[in-house]
Amino acid sequence: MISHPFRNTLVILIACLIGLVMAGLVCARQFVFGSESGHWVYAYHPTTSAPLWIVVVVLALLGASALIGSGRIASHERTTVFGCFLGVLLIQFLIHDIYPVPLDALVR
Repeated sequence: MISHPFRNTLVILIACLIGLVMAGLVCARQFVFGSESGHWVYAYHPTTSAPLWIVVVVLALLGASALIGSGRIASHERTTVFGCFLGVLLIQFLIHDIYPVPLDALVR
């Protein structure tokens, strides 16, 4: 049996690995958003490359939220949720200007 702290870390690492695989599929434009058989598929828009510092900061924020949050959620629920919320707002602020298509154009 795997010890409890290591099990939590293992679950987080597996989730991150699945996320990386999904991100790779999207970057390679191999993931279909929608339904091909239903004839409604969201098209991929032209992409721009993000500055390296934004990528590093976003990945660090996501990793910190997952690792710190998983250890503190049981004892400091409100603080953990609030901290993760602030982290997500910061991520949204950082990536807002690098995406070439505004969100309202995608959701019409």
